[in-house]
Formats: sequence, C-alpha cells, structure tokens
Amino acid sequence: MIKRLILWGLAALMLAACTKEVLKPTGKCLAEVTVESDAGQIPVLISATGVWKASSEASWIMVDDTWRRDQNTIVLHYASNRSIEGLHRDPRRGAVLIRTADGAECDTIYVRQKGLEL
Repeated sequence: MIKRLILWGLAALMLAACTKEVLKPTGKCLAEVTVESDAGQIPVLISATGVWKASSEASWIMVDDTWRRDQNTIVLHYASNRSIEGLHRDPRRGAVLIRTADGAECDTIYVRQKGLEL
C-alpha cells in the first residue's frame, strides 16, 4: 500500500513538474550558482533554441519572466539572507525554471545563498 502511494505521488510530481506548486522541479539542472548573503544580482546566459521564459520558484529570487528567443541573458536578482550560516545544514536554495513555449521542456537553475557568518 505504501509503495503504491509513493508511486502515485511520484507520478503526480512528474505530471506537475513545471507548476508553481512543485518544490523539486524535474528536467535537467542547467547550473547551480552560489551567491553571498547580501542582496544582489547575477547575469546568466541561457543557450537555447526557440522561445522560452524564466520564472522563479523562490520568493527571494526575482527574474523578468518575459518570453525570449534563442540564446539570451537573464538577470537573477536576489534578496539578502539574514539567517545565520551554520545553524542550518545548508544555505538556502531556490529554483529558477526555464520553460519552452510549448511546454515540452522545463529545466532548472539552482541558486544557493549563503547566510550571515557568526
């Protein structure tokens, strides 16, 4: 029974891979970047073919979600992280999804942000 529920749960996650409700998006991990605890921004070059857009799954990461075509640069803006590093196992982590216009592909850029040092 538990195995069946787990399989149904995994199937539901796979079907909803590119929706706002999913915490662990599926698809390829395009990049993982680590940023300091202060607020800032970082440009990311996306090499793609066709029409696509980026969207943030984390409230502390902002990205312009306009549609783009082919290779293009997005700028990820991130808020400061005032949590104290070391009290948590890992720095905070958020996902930026890169979706094609037809919905056929949905890949992920992960952003890890350090906390304040003791």
